[in-house]
Amino acid sequence: MPYPGLWTLLFAVTALFNLLPNPLSVLTVSCPALLYVVPVAVYTHFREWRRAAGLIAGAPLAALAGCGLLIAAMPGRGDANSVQLSTAQIAGMVAMTSANAVVVAALGLPIGVGTGRGWSYGRVVAAAAAAVTAVVGTYLALCWDAFNRIIDSMIALFVEQLNTNAANLDREIVDRQLESIRWFGQNKFAFVVGVEFAVYLALTCAFVSITAIVLRRRFADPGPVGAFRDMHPPDWLVWVGIVTALAWFVDREYGGFELRFVTWNVAVGLSSIYFLNGCAIFLYGLQVLAPSLFLIAMLVVVFLMSGLYPALSFIGLFDTWANFRMRMDRLAEAIRNAQSGES
Repeated sequence: MPYPGLWTLLFAVTALFNLLPNPLSVLTVSCPALLYVVPVAVYTHFREWRRAAGLIAGAPLAALAGCGLLIAAMPGRGDANSVQLSTAQIAGMVAMTSANAVVVAALGLPIGVGTGRGWSYGRVVAAAAAAVTAVVGTYLALCWDAFNRIIDSMIALFVEQLNTNAANLDREIVDRQLESIRWFGQNKFAFVVGVEFAVYLALTCAFVSITAIVLRRRFADPGPVGAFRDMHPPDWLVWVGIVTALAWFVDREYGGFELRFVTWNVAVGLSSIYFLNGCAIFLYGLQVLAPSLFLIAMLVVVFLMSGLYPALSFIGLFDTWANFRMRMDRLAEAIRNAQSGES
């Protein structure tokens, strides 16, 4: 597609996204900027810097247009409970929307730089995730109080909705949910940074994979070396996990805001890294061993019964010592040798 057509299409889709029925539209107004990441990465890969910059500049403009549509639609709902925004809230929403759209779209820059230099898949992911985490971390540090107020308002909304629907639900279940929400509200500082990192890490993996597919199929370019299934965290990272586990025991005994903030957020971030490694190992096994559909279904059932996230995180962590990919390669070779011997 010609560049002007691509720019216009992305602008229109991003702006019109907010016309869709969406109860969280105020929070997701800049989400369509995710559509810009792969085109920005591709243009950056081929060193077309002006076009990449043009798309990044278009992302906040499109998000602001969508923001305007959202704000314009609010007074016309005719509902006494409709959202009414003050001038200060609108200004804050505009600023936050613009900043978020730029950060999201600019994620394509480190991805394109890495693929253009022929880096490995894992190195591209690490560089891009580190870049966006640094930017988002700085943003959270500067806007920590405002960010906490947003989370507190969301928690208050959930509590209000639960209390409103309590008559139609089991009271014991409602009380447990309320207790969980209150606990999260008291300890949210210990999760938000780690969760942000986990989300952007997963998004980065997805965008690097999509960019690699586009480069290889559309432009016959090799793109990054390897694929998601080959990605492996460095072995030294396990020492960070060991220190974090020790700090967690200290936190249980003595507590403290600073220690809990670091320990829990690092633990969430590490678990996301090893979870993705577990997913990569699973996909690697599917490719190398080519198991039957029945065996795949059985493995999926086992993962679901044992808890998908902890099971794959456990596999990803112990891959540091077990080197599951090497073991699967040996098993696949043994199977091939056995089959060739039988024939």
